[in-house]
Amino acid sequence: MKQAIYHATTASIWKKIRDNGFKIPENDWARFYVGNIKKKPGSLGYGVYGFLDDPGLATAFISKTTNLKDYAIIKMTIEVDDERVLNFVDSLDDMKLFRWFLLQTKLQRRIERFGKLYHNSFKQHSLDGALLEYFIMVLSKGGYLSEINCVRCATSTDLYKGIHLFIPNGIEYCIRDKDVIITYEMEN
Repeated sequence: MKQAIYHATTASIWKKIRDNGFKIPENDWARFYVGNIKKKPGSLGYGVYGFLDDPGLATAFISKTTNLKDYAIIKMTIEVDDERVLNFVDSLDDMKLFRWFLLQTKLQRRIERFGKLYHNSFKQHSLDGALLEYFIMVLSKGGYLSEINCVRCATSTDLYKGIHLFIPNGIEYCIRDKDVIITYEMEN
C-alpha cells in the first residue's frame, strides 16, 4: 500500500538528502547494550521519522522544536507490505505481542538494564525506542517476525502552549528500510 509521509528537517539536511538520499541510522549493538552510543533511539527506534498524510503536523513539529526559519518539509511516498510493519495504531496482535515480550521473566534483567541506560521524557521516549529495537531484534532472530521495515504509532507531538497532552495528534512512522521510500520531494 502506498502512503504519503511528511518528514521535517533543516534546509541544509534537505540538500544532503536530495543529493545522496536518506540515510537510515544503524544500531551498534555492542554499544547499545551499555548505553554508549552516539545517537540514542527515537521513540519508535532508529529510522527516518515522518507523519502520515499530515504536512501541517510536520511543519508544526519543526516550528515548535527549533528556531529555524529555513526548514524543509519532505513528502515521501512509501510502499510497504503490512506484514513488515509493526503497527501500534490498529493491530491488537502487534500490541499484544509487544506486551507479552515485555512481560517475559527471562528478559526482565535486560529490560531493567535498558531502563537505567535509556529514559523517556515528554518529547522523546528513548527507552521505548530501545525496547522496540530489542523486541524486533530478538523476535527476528527467533523467527517470530519477518523483517520490519516500518514502525507505525499514534503519537502525541508537543504543540500546545503551556500544556503537555498524551492524546495522540497524528500517526507517526519510523522508516527502518530506505527501500520502501519510492519517491521524495520538498513539499514547501
